[in-house]
Order: sequence, then C-alpha cells, then structure tokens
Amino acid sequence: AAMAEAPRQYDDQIRLLLEDNATIGIYLRGDVEFFFLKMLRAWYETLNENDAERYQRALLSYKSEFDFKYDAERRWSQFLCPHLWQDKWELICNTLPEDHMIPEMRRCYQELLRRFGQKHMVERNYHSVGVAHICGGVVGDETYARWPISNWLNSFLKLGEYKWREGRGPISLREHADAFKKCVSSNPDRFYDFVLEISDMADIQDMYKIAGLEGLLAGGVNPYSLWNLSKRYISEEFAKANPYTFSQIVEYYIKEENECIEEIMELCKTLTISPFSEESSLFTAEDGKRDMSRRATDMLTKAINSYQGCAAELLVRMCAIPSRRPIVYTFFADNNILLHEYIKTVPLHYLNMEDYYDEELYFPLVRSLLSGMGPESLYLQVNAIQWCFYYRNDVVCNYIDRIEPDPSTHELLVQIYFYGMKGTPISEECERRLEKILAINNEEIVAKLVETAMKSYEHVEYRDLSVKILEHYASDSREKVVNAYCMHCDSLPTEAFNWYCSITPVYLGKKYQQVHFELGYVKKCISTSPVLCYRFISSQRYFDTEDASLVDDEVVNVLLEIYKKLSLHEDTDAMNEVLDLFDEYIYRDNRVMKAAVSLLT
Repeated sequence: AAMAEAPRQYDDQIRLLLEDNATIGIYLRGDVEFFFLKMLRAWYETLNENDAERYQRALLSYKSEFDFKYDAERRWSQFLCPHLWQDKWELICNTLPEDHMIPEMRRCYQELLRRFGQKHMVERNYHSVGVAHICGGVVGDETYARWPISNWLNSFLKLGEYKWREGRGPISLREHADAFKKCVSSNPDRFYDFVLEISDMADIQDMYKIAGLEGLLAGGVNPYSLWNLSKRYISEEFAKANPYTFSQIVEYYIKEENECIEEIMELCKTLTISPFSEESSLFTAEDGKRDMSRRATDMLTKAINSYQGCAAELLVRMCAIPSRRPIVYTFFADNNILLHEYIKTVPLHYLNMEDYYDEELYFPLVRSLLSGMGPESLYLQVNAIQWCFYYRNDVVCNYIDRIEPDPSTHELLVQIYFYGMKGTPISEECERRLEKILAINNEEIVAKLVETAMKSYEHVEYRDLSVKILEHYASDSREKVVNAYCMHCDSLPTEAFNWYCSITPVYLGKKYQQVHFELGYVKKCISTSPVLCYRFISSQRYFDTEDASLVDDEVVNVLLEIYKKLSLHEDTDAMNEVLDLFDEYIYRDNRVMKAAVSLLT
C-alpha cells in the first residue's frame, strides 16, 4: 500500500519483483494480491514510453505455473486447461489502462476478453479475525488496554530479546513497545509517574523508555515538564543511530520560542553539516541512465532518510518561528560549501512553503544553494526556478547557463523558455535560448515542445506562439513528433478543428494509439463540425494503420455518430458521402458495420 502511494521511490524494488514469473505468481495469491496489483498500476503510470512498452511486452510473454494444470475429466470447466492465461488476464486488467496499449497488447486484450467474457478486476478482501498476530506483542490490543502497570513492569524486566512461546509465534519487542506507546498516549495521566520511574531503571531497555516518552508527548503532556527526560535522547549519538525517533521527539520543542530551542538548533546545525559516508553514495554507473526526475526524487529521499537530512528538515521547521527564520536561512547560505548535495535538496524543496518563506532571505539562499548543485535541482524545484528566471534572473542565470548544455535538462528548459516568450521581462532571451536548443533538432525535445504548444493553444496569450510552433513542425514525420500531434490534439478546443485539419498531413503507418487519440478529438468536434469531421476521416489513410482491424472499429463508431448528427440536420448530400465511406468498411467485412446493417434489415 505504501509503495502504491509513492511508486517512484520504490522503482528499483518493484523492478526486482518483476524479474521472473515465479516471483510474480507468489503475489497473485491471497490477500496481498489486491495491493500488489494496485502498486503495479500506480508504478506503470510513472513509466516513460519506452519502459511502458517493455512492461507490456513482458506481460505478453508472461507464463504462469497454473497455465497448463489441466482438468482431464472437465468436471467444472469446458476447457482442458481452465487456468490458461488467467494470471496474465488478471495482470492486464488490473495494471494497464486500456487507452495506452501497444497494438500487440491490444490484440491480446481482445482475444482474452473473448475467452473470459469480461474483465477481471481484483477487489480488496476484508476479513474479521479473532487472533491476528503471527509475530507480535504478548497479548492482543484489547488485553493490552486493560493491563495493570505491574504487568508492564514485569514484561519490561523479562523481555530482553525475542522469545518463542510454545504453540505460538515469537514475541516482537518492537510490537510490545509500540503497544505500550499507544496505551500511554491514550491515558497519559495514568502512566505519567510510571514512565518517569522506569526512565531511571538500568535493567529496562531504552526502547521501552522511549516508547513511554513518545506516548506522553503524543498524549498531550506539556513537553517542557518532560525536558529532563527528553534531552537524554536529544544528542548527536542518538540522532545518528535513530534519526526518525530523534525527529519525533525534537518536533515537540521547536513549535515556539523557548529555553530549549537554542541547544536543539546548535545540535541540528552540527548534524546537518556532518559528512556523508562513502556507503551513502546514491548513484552508481548504471544510474546514469535513469530518468532525471527520478534521480531528483531519489536525492531528496536519500536526504530525508539520513540523520543529516532529518536535522536539516528540523531546522527548516524552526523557520515557522519568525525570530528563528533569519538564523536558519543564514546558516544554510553560509555553510553551503559544507552541505552535501543531497542535503541541499531539503532547504531547496521546503523553504518556499508558506510557513517557512521569507522573500528577503529566500533569493540569496537559492542562488547560494544552486551554485553547487546539478541538473537534478531543476526537476526538484522547477516552479521556483522558472519564476526566478523570468523575474529575478540574477538569482538563477548562472545556474541555467551551467546546466543548459546538459541534454537531460532540455525537456524542462524548452517549456520554461516557451512560456517565457510571452509577457515576461526576458522574452527575447527566452526566444534566443529556445532556438539554440531546437537547433540540435532532438526528436524527444521537439515532441515535448509540440505537446506544450498543443496544451497551451487554448490560452489566448500563448495561441499565436502555439500556432507558429505547431505549423513549423507539422511536416516532421519522426515517430515521437507525430505521436505528440496525435496524442495531445484533444487538448485543442473545438474551434481549432478546422485549423488542425489544415496542418495535419497524412502519415502512413500510424499506430493504433495515435489514431485512437486523434479520433477522440474528432468525436469532440462532431456536434459543431460534423461535415468537417467526416471529411477529415476520409482524408486520412487509416487503412494503412498498424492493427487496422481495431482502428476500423473505432472509425466506424465515429462515422455512425457523424451520420446520426447529419441526419438530424437532414443534410442529404453529406449523408450520402458518409454512406460511401460505409461501403468501404462493409467491403472490409467490418464487424461493427455489419452489426449496424443487421439492425436495419
């Protein structure tokens, strides 16, 4: 469930799960099945076009160990192998969006749909269980809630390691400590004296003492009354060993100005500039091939999971106190050279948030941070860098100059320059820089610019610029550029349809996916321009499309909608022209056309 919420962060782990069919089969059984498929669906949405196609081709070749387990007597199924392709069908239905299938997958989908009769969508199971722990605490939650304090004390003294119980699973000390924390937080008055008492007992593990402290803090006890206990764990040694717990405790003491905060701030400064060990290196040689936005996310993830990053984030949170804000900004700016590149992502990512932002201090800090950072930071904080480039160019101009030669930045830079060409103080510079990148004539970058222009056409201030770009590249027959024209045309308003028809040449061998999105735009325009819609369709060489049988079905459905619209206006000449198109599809033995004709006879 967690991996489904943030699949980019777990990309490597998810790819490992998909390395062999046997591993996949394990997760297609039992209650984990729903969460596994949900995770794959969320992960698929993060893939670029090439990875998405590789995943689909892996599904096409997927084989399950159950495929050829047969029922010789056919006692309960008409098929000799009743489970054949069942797991593959489940994976396709639950992880792939129908409108992004490659032609081979589309054919497979249609074949399996005919075999199984309907889609198989896995639903979450909800169970009621009486005994729930395989490896858990001493007793269940309800019993824990009724435990006397004497039981807690005895258990802390006895449970110094994992213990097995005859006929039952092992006792988890962590589960036991978490149960104690939960009980303390729900009734802090009852446990207050007990937590203070065990804090001085040498024969009780720190795990239980910390659980008690966290329980009191979470239960609403005044944190300053617990300072003598808390400060035992607000130390450099403890923070390095337990950064998450350290952060949880410290957060209660940095919400307002107080006598403790100065000590905490100095400790966090020391931790923040501590060096990373060599083992903490984030990227390997293979990672050079990784998507840049994923690298940026990985850098921030690596930072906030380290003790240095936890300390940096705590400093950022102290900016919520106005008197502390200048101190924190100055610290990050003055120690820029000492901050590891990963740790710089923390203030860069968080300090433009409303509670921590200071306009006077922010821009000098951004300039300082970016001076030692690579192209990943553009992906991490593109909105702030874009705004600065337009209106505070002095803050980011050196950074942009430094990263612009890197091709991995061009996908975002062409968008920044595109939007900067209208209504900004540096429109001429944006135009010059955009032309410089476009002169390289990289297919992916041109496609991204076409996509941006398509999506911006509806905004009046960018319309002229969008038209200029889209007309310029309309004859570019490279696959990704054609893809951009087809798959994003639905972003255009209906009033642009006549213009779109004029710039869209006939591309031989269009793919099903491209035609699908193009027809989607045509359908949107039927209500206002039915005649123009059928003339556009008749001008296209859809018969030459890959996987033409699937395309035929969609084209005929659209033509039927057009014919219905024309009949309402009694446009006989146009209706006759559409009927001529129908004749071609009847000749091609199209099943949708045959079904429509059968209803008339």
